[in-house]
Amino acid sequence: MGDEKGNGLASLGLSDEKEMEILSRCFRMLDYLNDMATEILMEFIHNASCPVAKQLLLNSPEVLAVKAFEKAINDLNSTFRRPDVRLN
Repeated sequence: MGDEKGNGLASLGLSDEKEMEILSRCFRMLDYLNDMATEILMEFIHNASCPVAKQLLLNSPEVLAVKAFEKAINDLNSTFRRPDVRLN
């Protein structure tokens, strides 16, 4: 994978199989994070009741998307900090 030695994954000298395993795990986590953020955003959209939340939804939907990802990341981080959770 990649011709540049000394940078990133290539610098570790891993087999192609191990590199693919690492990349696969990263992309699975990104998919999971995206699903979490989507659920958070949809819940907000369907339950926004206060005028400020509705105004934010109308004027800054991109901000809400970023905030949904921030919340998803924070939720994952708090989960990974628990001693009973393994990363792999």
